[in-house]
Amino acid sequence: MLNFLDIPSSSIVDFSKTLDKVFWKQEWIDVFLVDRHHGIGHANTVRGNGLNIFQDLTKLEKQTLNTEISQLTTSDQDHFAIKIIEIASWFHDCWRFNDNGLVIKNEQNSHHILSNERMISFCKNLWIKDDVIELISDAILCHDFRNTDYTPELSQPQYITSKIVQSADQLGRFHISAVHRSIEFNKSLGLPFFDKTITAKQRIDWKPNLDNYDAVTAIVNWLFSPTSESRFWLKYSQDKVLEMKKLLKKEILLAAKQYECTKEVKEIIAYFKAQ
Repeated sequence: MLNFLDIPSSSIVDFSKTLDKVFWKQEWIDVFLVDRHHGIGHANTVRGNGLNIFQDLTKLEKQTLNTEISQLTTSDQDHFAIKIIEIASWFHDCWRFNDNGLVIKNEQNSHHILSNERMISFCKNLWIKDDVIELISDAILCHDFRNTDYTPELSQPQYITSKIVQSADQLGRFHISAVHRSIEFNKSLGLPFFDKTITAKQRIDWKPNLDNYDAVTAIVNWLFSPTSESRFWLKYSQDKVLEMKKLLKKEILLAAKQYECTKEVKEIIAYFKAQ
């Protein structure tokens, strides 16, 4: 039996070794370790974002976190919270790849549920207690939540650790690297950068976990997607996302220029802005 706090989770090297021991020779592991879109590199970015948010919690946010963690342990509460954030971050997107290591378009909509199942299998294998698994599960199942209109099929995160992981992942949507990452991920699904047959209304009505359109639809929606407390609960992430949105718009237009559809993308941005 491995103590929860002793699970190696503070680096890609350490965690990948543990992952390989638990899921020995499973095909999805090999893909997860090298994929550039939703693999272990992305998971590590979310983990890093989450630790930054954790370090900058307000006094009230930290008090709430301590109250939640005190239900699980009375000692080393910071370490315990960090471990929950790290495990949830490593697993949150792992079912972007099915058991055969394939990225299948129709399976993406339920990736949070299946990623959670993998996490539970991992924790059960290491004899982690159910009450700890509950907090990690909440973070994984809610990591894509934006608001009740934008992601109606998802639930709001219930715990501070879940809100940290959610915000850490959602901040990635506004990073300038997210544009290239979205383009490459869409390519892997057989979707183009820009599809002129998609109407402006279809783009506005797009739901991230329900519709598979071109990359432009996704990244312009990110630009105009909600940044309220329902998505960025914690003050650090609320402040950070406002800075990042300005850079994201510039990066979208640079990509549009590369794909020779600057005029069309500017019109789409103007349409979104007018709504």
